[in-house]
Amino acid sequence: MSGAQRTTELGLVFKKLLQKIVEDELVLFVIDNAHYIDSASWAVMSHVLRDVPLFVVMGFAPARYGRQRLCEAAADIMKLQQTTHVHLGELKASAVVQKACRELGVVSVPRALETFLMQRSYGIPYYCEELLSDLKRHDMLLFHLLRKGEKMEDKWESLFTSWSSSAGKDRRVCTIRPDVNLQSIVLPSTLKGIALAEVDSMKPSERMVLKCAAVIGPTFTTELLLRLLPRWTRTKMNKALNVLVRGNILKWLNAGKVPEGSSVPTKGPASSLEEESGAQKRCLGETEKTARLQSGVLTFCAPLLREAAYELWPKGQRVAMHRKCAAFLERQAHKCQCCGGGDFVAFHRLALGSAREAESWDDRASERCSSSWEASLLRKEELKRDELRATPGTAKALQKEKSFLEETFRAAEQFLARTERVATVPSKAKGTPGAACACECRAIVDLVLVPLAHHHMAMGNDGRALYYLLECAAAYLHVSDNYLAFTNLKKAEVVRSSAAEKADVLACFEEATFLSLKGEVCYNMGCMELAKKTLRKALSLLKRKLPLTSAGVVFQFLLEKSERASHRKNKESSLHQEAGRERLPWLFRQSHCLSLLRQLFSLEGTSSGRRLSRLAALMKVNTAEESEDASHILLSYMEYARCCQDLGCQEEWLQYGRAAIQLSSDVELFGGGVLKAAKFAQALSHLNLSLGNLPLSVDVGYRAKSLWMELEKPDLDCEVLATLFAALFLQMRYPECEEVLRRLEKQVAAEHSIIGQAYFFS
Repeated sequence: MSGAQRTTELGLVFKKLLQKIVEDELVLFVIDNAHYIDSASWAVMSHVLRDVPLFVVMGFAPARYGRQRLCEAAADIMKLQQTTHVHLGELKASAVVQKACRELGVVSVPRALETFLMQRSYGIPYYCEELLSDLKRHDMLLFHLLRKGEKMEDKWESLFTSWSSSAGKDRRVCTIRPDVNLQSIVLPSTLKGIALAEVDSMKPSERMVLKCAAVIGPTFTTELLLRLLPRWTRTKMNKALNVLVRGNILKWLNAGKVPEGSSVPTKGPASSLEEESGAQKRCLGETEKTARLQSGVLTFCAPLLREAAYELWPKGQRVAMHRKCAAFLERQAHKCQCCGGGDFVAFHRLALGSAREAESWDDRASERCSSSWEASLLRKEELKRDELRATPGTAKALQKEKSFLEETFRAAEQFLARTERVATVPSKAKGTPGAACACECRAIVDLVLVPLAHHHMAMGNDGRALYYLLECAAAYLHVSDNYLAFTNLKKAEVVRSSAAEKADVLACFEEATFLSLKGEVCYNMGCMELAKKTLRKALSLLKRKLPLTSAGVVFQFLLEKSERASHRKNKESSLHQEAGRERLPWLFRQSHCLSLLRQLFSLEGTSSGRRLSRLAALMKVNTAEESEDASHILLSYMEYARCCQDLGCQEEWLQYGRAAIQLSSDVELFGGGVLKAAKFAQALSHLNLSLGNLPLSVDVGYRAKSLWMELEKPDLDCEVLATLFAALFLQMRYPECEEVLRRLEKQVAAEHSIIGQAYFFS
């Protein structure tokens, strides 16, 4: 009996059997994953459904269903008059959270688990259930009971966990085990089988592209993908990518550029094209469209397929490909030019003895530091001579304040003129004024730093993996994304634990950097006590300590201000350049910790808090001067002047404010990108507001606002908007006040920024 005859006979048997059953009762068939049904089974179903009154519910996955043509029997069933099509969208994040809470029997789940379920389940309930069962089976989740009336104290693990209110009963809460990295968990066998069936059904060329892309990561560029594909041309790669995009397996994150090396011209000789037939023209147009699309960044629509394809590689080949990817990406692991280049953790490479890797940008930074440092020293010595010549008296104080006012006005006008010139210079890339200011750091962290951390973790190189995880966390803080900074620090914790188990010695600077970034995330999320504790510990590891007693604070303040400390600092700064370079990462990290601690102590509102705030600001000034970076010194002067003004120390406010204003004329604010200029504009706007020069404060504030918008720094933009609102309000420019307040409210709502909320409600 032939295959067709066997199918026909089988259909008749099923038809007779079902006709007998439906005489007595209603029959319902539910078939999930119907896209896996073969053509012979579709033929049997077609015969049965035409003659037997059955109720059949079938589920199709759109990616699979849309990528291949249905057989003739399946198409006939789809066209039947009694067939009804219903589109079911994926579960929303809130529904996934509710389902997870119900499955686990808890009132809330950590945000990391929520993200994990959304990425891997696509919002499909069955996938969500399987993932949760696998996590519970391997004891990756921890549960504990929160008694009625008990409050959750500030804990690092629960920083991004939203607690639901369930009054009147005990609450069972869920956390992730500290040594678990959800992103590296192997797929459950049930889901892996589904994904592998999908991969096996692809053509060899599509499967190879998918396997290479899986090694790179969830998001990848075509340039790196082409380097991994063995002896492939761009045209061959583009064809395979086009099929995968049409099948909803991959999707483009940007489009509209013709890829480098493309053989398809955007404009060509008309004579050669006019002779082609209409079909040839359509083919060429389709090829042009494909080439134009295949030039950007892609991401996986189906993370399950990526993980299944990744596991198809033998371990040796997988490690070799990871090494190749890392070598390609490491050259691009730095800030964008708009933000001044360099590492996101300042001079991070120097701290690990990788001076050779840092030569390309650090030499230029050292030249800028040394040239402007001489000017800052001259300004400082001149300021000291003025202090010695000055005699107490109201007239002298008024004269000094008047001189400071005039210098501040001139500096603000000069800054506006300089930024106006920069804003009108056309960008080389886009040819439009101000286009060069667009920050690209978000793309760099997503496409370079995150994959680099992934590659080194896959190679088992814990030291380099930790390095890039810290860079990722610092980069996400740089672009004001606290949650992704938190997730990368959680991964770094796992790497630290792994290194400890292997008896590897963790570099002191790396440990201090980890703690300082952790403290910064806590500060941004409003966990002030945890932030202070963590930052103090980080500062201690960086060989600087804040005293714990009031007497210690007084003694440390006098020591920082003494001529002996200044002499020791000048002696250290005159050491050989190589010795000074090795100190730079430590000094910049110390300065960052001190700045955060100053802000934390200033929020306490107590006399001890004010003393500690002032001490931290002064220690930052001394640290900045030791670093010999003029722009760093300038911003530390501005910060200390603002601190002294808040505390009512007028003499020191005038002293350091004047020093900063005088130094600003010698510092090339735009030489290392727009970031330094934006920070100075923000401080200058607040300084003019303090001096009562409201029009200039508004003008500089608007300029700072435009710079922060270009740089996409919402947290810092909120501070500028708050200063701008105060200046406009005092000028009684109420319509503009309302516009600024609306923008601040919109920004706070969009970014969920706690710092922004504080500025808005203040």
